[in-house]
Amino acid sequence: DAPGPLIDLGMAPPKNAGGASYPKFSKRSWKEWVKFLHYGLGILVTIGAYSFLQERIVSKRYEGEIFKATMFLVLCNRLVSIVYALIMIMVKGESWRMQAIVWKYLVVSFSNMLSTWCQYESLRYVSLILQTMAKTFKMLPVMLVGMVISRKR
Repeated sequence: DAPGPLIDLGMAPPKNAGGASYPKFSKRSWKEWVKFLHYGLGILVTIGAYSFLQERIVSKRYEGEIFKATMFLVLCNRLVSIVYALIMIMVKGESWRMQAIVWKYLVVSFSNMLSTWCQYESLRYVSLILQTMAKTFKMLPVMLVGMVISRKR
C-alpha cells in the first residue's frame, strides 16, 4: 500500500482562529522526508547541470565560430529521451501500445522539438538566466488576456 501525498489537499483542512484554512500535513517518518528531499535535490541538480552545459555548448566559440548544429543537439536530446523512456517501459512493465492517436503524438512532438530548437538558438544571443526570466514572465500577459476574455477581475 503506497503512502499518501505529503500534503493532503483532498480533505477539508482544519481552520485557524481567523477562519483561514491550511493544508493538512500527513505524518511522515524522517526517512520519507529524507527520500523526498533526495529526489527533489536530484531533480534540481540534474536540471541545473543540464542548463549549465546547454548554455556552455551553444554560446562557446569553437575555432572562432559559434556552435551552429543546434538541431543535432535537439536530436541527441530526443534520442537519449527515447532510450530512457524505453528502459522505463521495460522496468515498470508498462504497455508498449500507444495510448493516443498518432497525429496527436506528432503535434506535441513537433511543437516540443521546435520550441527546444528555438531555446538553443536563443542562447546564442541571451543568457540562460534572461531566457528563464522571460519564460516565467510570459505567464503574466497570458493571465491578463484570460481575465479580459472571461471578463473577470
